[in-house]
Amino acid sequence: MMYLRASVEVYEQARVLVDGLRGLPKNGQTTSFSPASEAPHDTFGRVYLVLRESDFVETGLQSLLSDLVESGQVQSVSEQEYFDSVSGGSI
Repeated sequence: MMYLRASVEVYEQARVLVDGLRGLPKNGQTTSFSPASEAPHDTFGRVYLVLRESDFVETGLQSLLSDLVESGQVQSVSEQEYFDSVSGGSI
């Protein structure tokens, strides 16, 4: 599993890019992952997302995610940090 966090703006930009690469909406699926307004946030307003590596096997998506992490726009966090931030430390 990958535990990620980003600002609302970057999260939404990434969500729209991923949806575009996947051709969404289609077949009843409207988006690849929840809009920022529905996703977990920490006390600083950053949005968290948990992904399985298999969620991003399509061409272009792995490089998009790698580029966002390498640029610092998206931060990779540990499972413990994720749970500490979004649920008060309960795994």
